[in-house]
Amino acid sequence: MLTTWKLRSVLGIVAALGYAVLCAAPHPAEARPQYAKEFLTKYPGLKAEANKVKNCGVCHGGDSGADKKTRNDYGETLMSMLGGVNVKPAEEINAALDKAAAEKSGSDGKTYGELIQDGKLPGKTVAAE
Repeated sequence: MLTTWKLRSVLGIVAALGYAVLCAAPHPAEARPQYAKEFLTKYPGLKAEANKVKNCGVCHGGDSGADKKTRNDYGETLMSMLGGVNVKPAEEINAALDKAAAEKSGSDGKTYGELIQDGKLPGKTVAAE
């Protein structure tokens, strides 16, 4: 039979291990999920394409969306239209999406809006300098 101090020790170890497991669980890294949400709400036909690049790839890291520190040309344009970082109101994000859609892209002289109408994601990878 376990003595009181042994029981408390075992329970303490089990609790610490449980806490460690909960803290080590992966967390999604969505720094600005409101942008992806509003983009997909505005352009629902691009959801499948956006999912291929994990949503953030619409503005970041080109086709893979892996590099979240680098914006593609569409991401740079959208950021300049937002006028700041971490803009939250949906109205402001939608206004910036509209303005960005009117801008010329680097693809075949089309605007970002024309690319979106063609069912293509608007971003093109910007070459590293």
